Amino acid sequence: MLAAFRVTPQLGVPPEEVGAAVDTESSSRTWTTVWTDGLMSLDRYKGRCYGIEPYGRPLLGCTIKPKLGLSAKNYGRACYECLCGGLDFTKDDENVNSKPFMRWRDSFVFCAEAIYKVQAETGEIKGHYLNATAGNCEEMMKRVAFARELGVPIVMHDYLIGGFTANTTLAHYCRDNGLLLQIHHAMHAVIDRQKNRGKIMM
Repeated sequence: MLAAFRVTPQLGVPPEEVGAAVDTESSSRTWTTVWTDGLMSLDRYKGRCYGIEPYGRPLLGCTIKPKLGLSAKNYGRACYECLCGGLDFTKDDENVNSKPFMRWRDSFVFCAEAIYKVQAETGEIKGHYLNATAGNCEEMMKRVAFARELGVPIVMHDYLIGGFTANTTLAHYCRDNGLLLQIHHAMHAVIDRQKNRGKIMM
């Protein structure tokens, strides 16, 4: 998929710098106005709510950076080091799906190995959000089924990229199979920022 972004740089900012900024945070909602009016809909949320009381502290996590450029093995090692360092979970970013230098299956395997190794060493429950987003629904379901085979507790989906019906399919599968599902906001920035900002899909 190719994407053409329409941007208006500030005076004196080189186009290369603007392009790099858009590429770096193409999914960020930093520019978006946030309202809290919809919080009442949480009453209808079907997910479980456990609170932090059983743990006595907040759960700690991070997104692995750099998000692109590491091999699957090095990415798994970064996951291991973060979890070993005291984090409860790590997660893929939206661009971590399947690249020539890090194929999704290899990434899933190395991250699962990292989780199990740290759990064995620390006696603590750990997790990593594996990005199951793919070019079509069938491939997405293949990825989430493989994640389930590996025994990982949670997967992630870029729901605007994957589509609403694909997301609903995935949500039902996860609920039926005991997987947690994290929804990522990739592409919100280009949709929500302002009226004259857009994205043309080719």
